[in-house]
Amino acid sequence: MESQQQQQVAAGGTPVRVPKYISPKGMWVSKFILRVLAIVFDIVIMAIAGSMAEHGVLGPLFYIIIFPPVALSLIWNVAEGICILARGGRRGIHPGANVALDLIIWLALTVIIIILWLMGLTSYLYDLADYSYGYYGYDSYYYDGSDLVAARDKGRAITGLVSLLM
Repeated sequence: MESQQQQQVAAGGTPVRVPKYISPKGMWVSKFILRVLAIVFDIVIMAIAGSMAEHGVLGPLFYIIIFPPVALSLIWNVAEGICILARGGRRGIHPGANVALDLIIWLALTVIIIILWLMGLTSYLYDLADYSYGYYGYDSYYYDGSDLVAARDKGRAITGLVSLLM
């Protein structure tokens, strides 16, 4: 290793420090592209969950359930992308840390899918509530169940995006 460093000398006569490991271009580009896709999925999932919390029938509890794991995934993917671009040899964060944190994020996202399934947002349970009549005092009103249908559709979208993120 010492002879390799002695052979690579900068123009000013100082030796250049060679990284121990240099990622091949195809490897670091594919890792970076996958991290960027994960960042996009994270942002879209948080946006859909935010719209469900704002306009949906489930309230902010739904956003509280989804936000922490997806935010952790977003932070981790941004950190890994920065390391891939900034570190010498296009190396990312240590592979052991990648495996450990990706596993923790994967397990948390699995819990999100199970919660969505238990809430019925991924199934056809909300189809029964598409049309209903209601009476309040002397007035009758027609409720088309559009909030429930929108919540079901957004739940399905979140389930698909979380599956892609995993």
